[in-house]
Amino acid sequence: MAEPCVSRRIRRGLLGWVAAGLVLAAAPEARAGKLDETLDVSVHGRAGTIALHDLRLRSSAGQPELVRDGDLRLDGRGRSASTVMRANLSLDGVRFGVGAGWTGARGLRLEHERLPHGTGLVDGRVWGLPLEAFVGYAFRKADQIRPYLEARATLTVVMARAQLHHPELGGLGRVRMHAPVVEVVGRAGVLVPLGEVFFVDASVGRTMVGPGAWVASLGLGIPIPTANL
Repeated sequence: MAEPCVSRRIRRGLLGWVAAGLVLAAAPEARAGKLDETLDVSVHGRAGTIALHDLRLRSSAGQPELVRDGDLRLDGRGRSASTVMRANLSLDGVRFGVGAGWTGARGLRLEHERLPHGTGLVDGRVWGLPLEAFVGYAFRKADQIRPYLEARATLTVVMARAQLHHPELGGLGRVRMHAPVVEVVGRAGVLVPLGEVFFVDASVGRTMVGPGAWVASLGLGIPIPTANL
């Protein structure tokens, strides 16, 4: 009479082990599926090259009367460095979102015309405030290293500041100018998951429309499953 009881206990034990194995086997897929639909928040550092040709700047409010719209221009090739915050939805590989940040530039020439004889510009600085929207597609599953392609459109308000200076009269006031710049950039990169908490985003981009040339980017982000929102 004891043998049937023993066999039932064995069968129950085997069924328990099989059920536990199925749960453990399904857990990674469940976690990966959970990360296939996420709200991603990330911060990126970028470095690249920029080429401007006779970008005419508009005067800001309260400028010295010596300077009018179009008097100052940005020209030449330089280098840029940016910090950008991004937020995007990732839905089964399709990624789209927006970003905003700050850009600094070096190596550009701040040129002028129609200024009084002998008056020049010193201590010139150039920076920008970019706003961007993007759409792309990431290949493979969310818990794997994922290559991706992306198209990005950016509107940057370029700002320039300099000091008007005359060799005899000295400083004549500070000049602030601005101009909008539009860019369209194609980007190729890779997303590297760091567990379920973080991911690394590394990419290179090429400007298709606008003054930029090449840009490299490295970012760190947090994927938030939409099921948790």
